[in-house]
Amino acid sequence: MDRKEHGTARSGLITASIASVIMKGGEGAWDTLIRNLWSDDGSDFTVASGGARAFGLEHECVGRSLFWERHAKLEIDDPKFVHFSRKGFRTNHPYRRLLACSPDLGVLNPDGSRWGGGEIKSPTSIEVYTGYTVYTSRDTVPPEHVDQVFFSMWVTGWENWVFATHFNERYAETITTNQSPRFQAWVKSFRPKLDAFIAAYLEGKKPERDKLSASSLASLLRS
Repeated sequence: MDRKEHGTARSGLITASIASVIMKGGEGAWDTLIRNLWSDDGSDFTVASGGARAFGLEHECVGRSLFWERHAKLEIDDPKFVHFSRKGFRTNHPYRRLLACSPDLGVLNPDGSRWGGGEIKSPTSIEVYTGYTVYTSRDTVPPEHVDQVFFSMWVTGWENWVFATHFNERYAETITTNQSPRFQAWVKSFRPKLDAFIAAYLEGKKPERDKLSASSLASLLRS
């Protein structure tokens, strides 16, 4: 899948890159995001990246190699683009139509079954790398990437997700499972906001964000 195909596939969809806006953004941020999603034709994704983003894309393969060196019994694949695939939701549920993510890393067990996926960060400076390791050393995902990582893990339904970071040959990681209390708490907090955002996106409904709760928004979307 080249960048044009990738851009077309993700146009108008809710992906991991915007999960933080849904989780933490105010009404103005939501309105801007909705306008951008409606006008998205995928062309922006084909524009060549620059700076730190370009560096990160270029060095993802190094991160994959460093992960595999430490987990040689596991196999690596490249899922590219994964649509919402959790069980228990009807085929025409808005989640299935709108949610997707692009794992940086796919991981398989030796028997070929799915182990999980991963997010790779390739910072351009030792300072940023060291900042990430403050969190990975405590077995936690850096706060600025929690929404991205947890969204991807929830959308795919995969059991494990690795957050890996590297700088030159330095490497650090933390692995989260879908049974972790932090992940479960995130899902409980995120889903009502996601449901409200989808209702606003598809139907123009604007709920009061300070009153979002699972019970008050249960009627917006039915699983």
